[in-house]
Amino acid sequence: MKNFFRIMKKELYRVFKDPRMIIVLIMPGILIYALYSLMGGAMANQTNEEKAKADTYIIYTVNMPEPIKDIIEEAGYKFQYENKTTEYDTMTDSEKQTMQDLLKTGDADLILIFSDGFISEIGSIPPPDIKVYYNPYESKSSFAKNLVDSTINSLLFETEITPIFDEKKASGEVISMILPMILIAFLFSGCIAVTPESIAGEKERGTMATLLSTPVKRSEIAIGKISALSLLALISAVSSFVGLVFSLPSLLGLEVGIFSIYGFADMLLLFLIIASTVLVIVGIMAVLSAFSKSVKEATLYATPFMILSMVTGLLVMFTGVPSSFFYYLIPLFNTSASIASVLSSNINVLNLTITVVSNIVYVAALIYLMTRIFNSEKVMFSK
Repeated sequence: MKNFFRIMKKELYRVFKDPRMIIVLIMPGILIYALYSLMGGAMANQTNEEKAKADTYIIYTVNMPEPIKDIIEEAGYKFQYENKTTEYDTMTDSEKQTMQDLLKTGDADLILIFSDGFISEIGSIPPPDIKVYYNPYESKSSFAKNLVDSTINSLLFETEITPIFDEKKASGEVISMILPMILIAFLFSGCIAVTPESIAGEKERGTMATLLSTPVKRSEIAIGKISALSLLALISAVSSFVGLVFSLPSLLGLEVGIFSIYGFADMLLLFLIIASTVLVIVGIMAVLSAFSKSVKEATLYATPFMILSMVTGLLVMFTGVPSSFFYYLIPLFNTSASIASVLSSNINVLNLTITVVSNIVYVAALIYLMTRIFNSEKVMFSK
């Protein structure tokens, strides 16, 4: 029993004497707290009553009676009406399609169509009906539909609700919510699989000391390793991306193929974002590995960064694609935001350019840091 406690004490001392190990131990809890706090705040923001009442909901109506309008407005929300006085059945197909296209583009939140003589027919058999058209993939449209339905559902009439949306755009929205987080996780997995072994692994086996004692410049060793690791990680990332992209439509039950949603230009933009991000991740992993004494330690250090990268994907999922260029200067978050913007067809060329350029700048800084680390005897030969 005495030896048991001695070994236990030795192992605990090995961990707790190193501040870096303590940080790694408590970092997952901190990140989980931050993650769920941010998710909770984002979800609360989506249903915030004050925000909902500050919005103005655009409703296209046909034969809408004034009493019904008064009932809806008693809820205290702002509505902007575009009234049509003609019968819906007598409207041309072009006029009907124009109204529905407004829902698809987000220029209208709701279409309400009332039968002729609606008020006088309340209580009759068959009862009058309201045709409701909304876009389930636009939060304002869904909220307006629920709001109108809840305020007038006690009246005696039938409601026919029809969702109207652009199937390709809706499919892209669904994919853009899920893919960034999964893709970044795959990028990190590919980098973790090759980077620690190449640097920390050589330090652990003692071969790094032999390599550093050769006439080759240490800066060339550092750059050569990062270049090779980046290529390997990129191959892994592209493989994961291709498999994921082709499987998503089937996984999500989408009725359209991936190439009916995205074109060659979209795929090229995604590749540029992924390639620049892989370089950043490899740079981070290489620095962590250079400071580590073993592969296990390097992988342990990388775990909080992987969790943090997945948090960025979740943030974009719940808060949407940010428009301010500042967000595209933040490493890893800019990747999630840029991928989501391309997949949701909400492309801003300036923001995407900032993402790729800033990633390249970060890579250059990480490479410079790596060359300095490789020239440090204290770090590279630490036991």
